This record gives sequence, C-alpha cells and structure tokens, in this order.
Amino acid sequence: MTRFNTFIQPSELRSLLNCCTEHGQLVTYPKGTPMVEEGYICKYIGIIRSGYFKYVTINTRGEECVTGFTFAGEVASDFIQSFLFNSPAKTSVIAGCDTQVLQVSIAEARQYFEKHDSDFINRSCKVLLLEAYRRYLDSYQKTPAERYNELRNRTRMDLDLIPHKELASFLNISRRQFQRIRDN
Repeated sequence: MTRFNTFIQPSELRSLLNCCTEHGQLVTYPKGTPMVEEGYICKYIGIIRSGYFKYVTINTRGEECVTGFTFAGEVASDFIQSFLFNSPAKTSVIAGCDTQVLQVSIAEARQYFEKHDSDFINRSCKVLLLEAYRRYLDSYQKTPAERYNELRNRTRMDLDLIPHKELASFLNISRRQFQRIRDN
C-alpha cells in the first residue's frame, strides 16, 4: 500500500528523518490541538509517529473545510507558507486524534538542510507542486467516489477512525453524499 500523500517518498524523508532523529523531540498533540493555527507562523516540522493531522481553513460562511490530511510516517508542518516563506499559515494543522510527532524547529531544520542536504528544499518544492497539480486535476477528472476509493487504497490508516464530516469536507461533498458513497 502506498502513502496518502504520494509525493512523499521514503528517500525524500531520509534527510528530514535524520534531522528529527538527531535534533528532535517526541511531542504528543492531543486531539483537537493545533500544530499551527491559520494566521500564525508554524514553528515546527516533523514526522508523524502515530495518529494524524487534518489541514483546515475556514470558508466565507465560517465553516471548517478540510483541505488535506497527513498520517503516520508522513510530514507534519505548514511547509509552504511557514517553512519556505516564514509567513503566516493559510491553513490550520490540527490533530485529528492524539498524535505523536518527532519534531524539530523549522529554524533547526533549515540549518540542518543547508549543511547536510542543500537540495532538500528544491526537491521538496518540485514534488509538492506535482502533488498539488495531481489533486487539482483529480478534482475535475474523478468523481468523489473514485477519489474516496483512492484515498482508502493509499492510506494505511483505518479511515473509519476519521469523522465522516471531515472526509466529506476533504472530498468537497455533503455528508449525505459521502454516506451514499460509503454504503456502496
């Protein structure tokens, strides 16, 4: 089974994992606790050991919209805004359940990559762009049912542990539509 975030390959994580192993600490985020809130700069980057984070934003109606997930073995951070540009996050990164992360400060990670893997950021940007483009095209080319089935096939996590409203939001469909998809 592949990863949910298909752009993240084990070889790409090696430098980050080495950085976290050498300099990081294991932190537990209780369910509902943000790693970063929208409008603030994320201070950490890490590898999830257990649990998951959901990436959320608030729409113009004040509703929480799930824009992504990251699961065990994957990266947790606000990479684009906070890591690359030292700017406030455009989404909140919130623990969907009690989640353990081996994390380091973004400042430490930047220094580590400059010294040990100067191409890490360049490679990461390329693969993130490819993943964003794939998800964008999928939203037009595939039905919500097809995207949900791919999600089930790509993640190692039991999706029944994720609230249905979060999955429906991620698929950009109503909870009723999501229930029909699950029932088929």
